[in-house]
Amino acid sequence: MTSGRDGQSPDRLGLRGTPTGVLLLTAAVGITALVAAVIGLTVPASLPPDDALPGPARFGIAVAVFAVAQLARLQFRTASGMVSITWGEAALIVCLYLVPAGWLPAAALLGTGTAWTAMSLLTDRRPALELVRITGSLTAATALAVAVTSALGRPLLAAPTPALALALTAGSVTYLLTTGWLGGATLALRHGVPVGPPLLAALRGKLLMFVGNVAVGLVIVTLLELDARWLLLLPPPLWLLQQTYRHRLRADQERRTWRRSRRPPPPSTSSTSGAWRPQRCPARSPCSGRNSSTWPSPGATAGGGGTGRTSAASCATVRWTRRCVPSRPSTSWSDR
Repeated sequence: MTSGRDGQSPDRLGLRGTPTGVLLLTAAVGITALVAAVIGLTVPASLPPDDALPGPARFGIAVAVFAVAQLARLQFRTASGMVSITWGEAALIVCLYLVPAGWLPAAALLGTGTAWTAMSLLTDRRPALELVRITGSLTAATALAVAVTSALGRPLLAAPTPALALALTAGSVTYLLTTGWLGGATLALRHGVPVGPPLLAALRGKLLMFVGNVAVGLVIVTLLELDARWLLLLPPPLWLLQQTYRHRLRADQERRTWRRSRRPPPPSTSSTSGAWRPQRCPARSPCSGRNSSTWPSPGATAGGGGTGRTSAASCATVRWTRRCVPSRPSTSWSDR
């Protein structure tokens, strides 16, 4: 048995130190997911009598589609924590076409739960509470999206039409907003921040992938209606689309990191308070030069009297991406 850093056993359930708000939210979405799955399975489903695929086979396909959509996840970091984005909208559209709508909450519960449990065991090592929250959130979002789509149309084995595309898109938007809000609310409750910034960051990072997911889902539905053999041509374009998403997220992450690095440092403490304050070296200091910022070492002021003056011999050269131009006292600092 392994132990934590302080000699305690590891918290595999994830209850230790978790805020009460997160616990209540997890319980709420978990109960909602279970209720939606049970109620959906009790709703009568009507399949064509000459259907080549029996009901259990269609349900198994839906479980597999939801699982694969979660396994192909991408992650990016925000100020409040990591955000995972998946192919959930594409899986929702495809399953709405293949499977009776009432079965989808149960299929999402099994598919997403299996996928996230496998990823947790292999890579993330997430606690059980986190797995319950993620699975419950995705299942509740699926149930709400199914309700919106079913209110606007009947997508089961229906021929693609503009009205059907509008209904599927509305369900996808509902799924996106629900998962985004639940994820943002979790980060807000866990870190004590407003829900707005993490929600906007998640929606901004998912926008490109959301448009692609809806397009992919509608294309797959169209190909299934024409001839399912056309699906054999999809893996290469889907792989390229996944790489596009990954590079876009990486570029956005690097841009945010660059903006944070460009922010000016906080003002230093005044030298009269007794704390050491870095002073710029004299213009003719032997240690000043290009590609280096020259600062005196602590306590190495001339005379030791704390006057703020710096002797040339006491300078310590620190390598930075800035350079000092000692031509005149009002020197400007420029980034290279």
